[in-house]
Amino acid sequence: MDFMRQETVVPIDRLHNGGRWPDDVAVYRIDVCELDVGLGRMMETLGEQERLRAGRYRQLADKARFVSTRYALRCLLAECVNALPANLRFNAGAHGKPCVTDYPALSFNVSHSGLHGLVAISSRRPVGIDIERIDSGFNWKTIAELVCSTEEMRSLSALRPPFAQHAFFHIWTAKEALVKALGAGIDERLPEIAVELPQSGMLRPVVRAGSRFAAAAEFQYRWIPELDGYAGCIAFADTASGD
Repeated sequence: MDFMRQETVVPIDRLHNGGRWPDDVAVYRIDVCELDVGLGRMMETLGEQERLRAGRYRQLADKARFVSTRYALRCLLAECVNALPANLRFNAGAHGKPCVTDYPALSFNVSHSGLHGLVAISSRRPVGIDIERIDSGFNWKTIAELVCSTEEMRSLSALRPPFAQHAFFHIWTAKEALVKALGAGIDERLPEIAVELPQSGMLRPVVRAGSRFAAAAEFQYRWIPELDGYAGCIAFADTASGD
């Protein structure tokens, strides 16, 4: 899935694996395009529903993030299935998670924040990805209890600013990536998933018994530290199809 064969409106860079995730998982970084001419060219590649959604954004920055990331996703998926980006069609797969029509085994996920987007793709296992710009002006404590477990809250309270804020954004992105990999919706039960504060190595969530997110215990997650000022995380299933 090396994206090398066609020129794109926005830069699309595949991140080096470095042993962090399986070889069948590809992670790409996208730089958001804020130029009207670039957005116009990318809009031509999007489907009708995507264009309608893009038109509902009132702020240029929000529209640019959405259009750039959806355009890049179409280009990358088109490479995977040997099609034109504009010809791709999507439908709801398991649990309502989008999939490419006629290619239900091709798992993908997107996220965008600030000036960057991330795309994860795998033909062998479910994947989820999330990125958040670490906003120094954001009072994370106002939503911490909606995101963090009791143990995570205890760990955060032991940190000094700005380390506590950075750790919170990493916890948040890890949980978002895991839930998106499951194809489950984000809700107030995120504290039922517990993750480690940012570190390297094999990382696996601990899930409360009986949780609707119980399947997350069979997933792993890895941090994506390549973008300064952002927290990013990729989640993927332990077992690939066919293993």
